[in-house]
Amino acid sequence: MKTLSSPLALLSFALVHLPDTYGLIVREDSGRTSPPVTVAQCVETQGGFSCNAVASQSTWEAVCMSKSRFCSGCTQCVAAGAIACPENWFSFQGHCYQTSMQKLSYYASRNLCQSHGGRLISINSALENAMAQRICHTAADPITYPKDSTRTSCWIGLYEKPGTGTVQTPQNEQIWLWLDGTTVTSNGYTNWAEWPGLGNHDGQGNHYYEPNNQKTIASAGFNVRHAVFNKAEGGFKGFWYDNPSETLVHALCEVDPKVTVAALHAVKPGWETKIPLHA
Repeated sequence: MKTLSSPLALLSFALVHLPDTYGLIVREDSGRTSPPVTVAQCVETQGGFSCNAVASQSTWEAVCMSKSRFCSGCTQCVAAGAIACPENWFSFQGHCYQTSMQKLSYYASRNLCQSHGGRLISINSALENAMAQRICHTAADPITYPKDSTRTSCWIGLYEKPGTGTVQTPQNEQIWLWLDGTTVTSNGYTNWAEWPGLGNHDGQGNHYYEPNNQKTIASAGFNVRHAVFNKAEGGFKGFWYDNPSETLVHALCEVDPKVTVAALHAVKPGWETKIPLHA
């Protein structure tokens, strides 16, 4: 389960920007060269920007999430556990999050998140799931400017344990793991879609609850070992669905500033995540 770090740790961590379109967050002890630690601030004059003014037109919750690089030091944001995330990244409970603007396969999504010093999101609670639903959009800042028209589907860091499960394995016997080393069971939280498809009892929807290995009324399905979040068939309501790794959707990345780059590549025995592409 995610826990907030100490107040001092929440106030600072290193920001590194590589020559691409995304911010990269890496701790100073990651083995990479990094600039001085960026300290949280509460800007009121720089370039005419004011955290309080923006909050008066929106909410402090939105400001602390979407304007954390300017406002994470404000009293309201410190109380919320905000940390300073790069532009177009969102701060939530001591971590930074971003949805990619391009659609990618599962493995391309996982590699993208690792290149930013993070992982595909591990959803440990209902609160985090609700936050993910709010930022799984095709717009750069759906927190400040929420629109139903920009809702989309995203890859999450949920995968079926290697060496377990087949297309015939019942849902309650499947073992699913998160890339942060937790499990659905250990977190005590799950949000698999219970009635995928139309779900209006007219016989046209998919009657197989998730994770269903792509089974439908007309198909026996096949072995599927990765999970997508927030599909249109579920009304973009933040449910989880198993999907083939070749599926092209957006990557929802999460960066924990307490995790070093080396730790991102360290895998406990039995938690191997390099599942064959077509497994």
